[in-house]
Amino acid sequence: MKKLSVLVSTGNLGDNIIEKSSFYQGLKHNIDFLAADAGSADVGPTFLGADMPHNRMGRT
Repeated sequence: MKKLSVLVSTGNLGDNIIEKSSFYQGLKHNIDFLAADAGSADVGPTFLGADMPHNRMGRT
């Protein structure tokens, strides 16, 4: 059986993204394919009802 290597980038859309340095470090290995899981973009009614974003641009 052949070994299969996967690099998976996870995180909530724009909130907990993979760090660039970690991503590029992972690419240095013999990766067979890349995958991503952004989770759910549905954070419930609170932010929609308050007319405010869940993930603010430029937030650190």
